Amino acid sequence: MAQAHFSIKGAWGVIWSQNEVEQFTFELANTDISSLLDEIQVMEDAVAEAALFPEFREHFGHAFDVINEAASYWLEEGLGYSSQARRVINETFRQRDLIYERLCFAQSFSLPDVVREVLGQVEAIPSSRMAASYAFAQALDAVQMLADWLGNVELNVYDINPDLTEYLRLNDPEFFQTMVERQRLTQPGREAEVRETFAQWVAESEKVLMLADLHRQSEVALSSGTLQPGSFFPAMIDKIYTVKSSERARLAGKGNSRPGTATQDGKAKKRELTRAAVERIKKSYPEIEHKALLSRLIGIEGIGTRDTIRENLRELGEYAPRKKRKTSGPC
Repeated sequence: MAQAHFSIKGAWGVIWSQNEVEQFTFELANTDISSLLDEIQVMEDAVAEAALFPEFREHFGHAFDVINEAASYWLEEGLGYSSQARRVINETFRQRDLIYERLCFAQSFSLPDVVREVLGQVEAIPSSRMAASYAFAQALDAVQMLADWLGNVELNVYDINPDLTEYLRLNDPEFFQTMVERQRLTQPGREAEVRETFAQWVAESEKVLMLADLHRQSEVALSSGTLQPGSFFPAMIDKIYTVKSSERARLAGKGNSRPGTATQDGKAKKRELTRAAVERIKKSYPEIEHKALLSRLIGIEGIGTRDTIRENLRELGEYAPRKKRKTSGPC
């Protein structure tokens, strides 16, 4: 890379000279990305190519909603993105692990300062933008992790017979999809881990966006003289982090079990999703046994763990282990 000695300037002052930052490279779903900010749509299109994407469409959509909102913090009225935006976001993503390590020893409201410390020469950039950049990086990290797993499932299919698999992908996509689905079912533990990690990382990125919004509000208030520095801000941020953590625990099933709560509503939704999935499977395999039915349901998005699925199948009259079924069907 040529050693160009010029600086990039914007409304908030000098940031880095061209030779002070490593050239950014990033690969997502076999697609090379050179500017995270400019190629958000390219990244969305790339992950959509995965065979299992339809079942994870909402997951990716959620993460990209965070990414797009975080990117909006860098918009300047009538000018598009700030001239510093691309470099800050790229570098924040590249340094995300180091930022995370240092955050473990810092208070919630000091996140922008931690990002500044890691990146260097960004003192003039508002805290709201620094926080938004880290939210962008966190959400994209979740996207990459999920996309990598989906890609690995497909690669495992190719390992069986690369030439035949590629032929099927091009000439019989429906059968190729079936092969990928079967391969997916061989690693339910890994899928559960990926889903849990993805949910946690996206939830964390949402909390950081809330932090960015608080910083933006305080920046506006300070500039207009309606807020004094160091007033209620740290307490408000700690409260948000506590509330979000409690909410996530409640929605994960640790809250109360009264009818009408998110936990109970979630159970009802999973039961209905299970019912719909059973109907789809039985159209193809009308004589399927209960154990085979359970195996096919495990891993389907949003219907729960093996125990939850089994419980719902019993309520639907589709799982009775003490009774031997008279007919049998394909697995």
